[in-house]
Amino acid sequence: MPYPFTLPTTSSTPLDAFINSPSHPSLPLTATTQRSILRDALKKHKRLPTSQQAAHLGVVQDAVNGYLPYALGVASATATGRIQDEPVTVTNTKQLQTEWRLTLSATLPGREPPRSPLTGIHNDVAFVLQTLAYIQVQQARSQLQILYSPDLPSPDRRTAAIGSAMKYLLEANSIHNYILNLHTQDPASAPLDTVNSTQVALAALALAEATLITVLKDDPYTTAVIQARNKDDKEWMISAPSIPKVRAHLFARLCICASDHAQRAAAS
Repeated sequence: MPYPFTLPTTSSTPLDAFINSPSHPSLPLTATTQRSILRDALKKHKRLPTSQQAAHLGVVQDAVNGYLPYALGVASATATGRIQDEPVTVTNTKQLQTEWRLTLSATLPGREPPRSPLTGIHNDVAFVLQTLAYIQVQQARSQLQILYSPDLPSPDRRTAAIGSAMKYLLEANSIHNYILNLHTQDPASAPLDTVNSTQVALAALALAEATLITVLKDDPYTTAVIQARNKDDKEWMISAPSIPKVRAHLFARLCICASDHAQRAAAS
């Protein structure tokens, strides 16, 4: 089961106080608005009871998707003077300063994780992408929890849940790999949560979970065990579970492959 990483929160940052765009004057203000929407969504998500957070993930993801194109656009225009094929001029009136709350760094018991001051748009983009990856992992977890509900899902529902979970985990893996390329300008400014070694570990962990889902998808014994542990299940009174032949050698190799990914994550 994927680990439910805590979503970080961020401070209020008026981007228009740090950057200016002579060619696109509304860009800094629009980016600030979208970032404020993301900040509010993350704060609301943090305050929700744990039982309600899964249903709120879609709202946070929409906020991330709303701000991310502007953050990436500002980063691209600052570095190259272009956003895709369009010339865009973005200048720094002063060094951009943002704050994100660290969720992977060690803290004292009972204390909230500290906020880390970050410099530059690339670190801000890295935390936004990290948040998106955490959302994908939590959505994968929500899909897999369907398989363990008291009411066993239908075969079609089970297949759809497993397929969605795998898609989310592979997307999380791709996002972590993408973050690896964001700190080439100033690697020393990256906090522990987004340094390359952390991203390698998180990417490998997501890939290990996705590999194990392949076994979960085709292994009938998993379903039989879930059914046997369900106290409300009465099907055993009618007939014994039917266990078809399995590709044990293939499943063993997939489990070994997942173990290799997990070991790479631990080594990072």
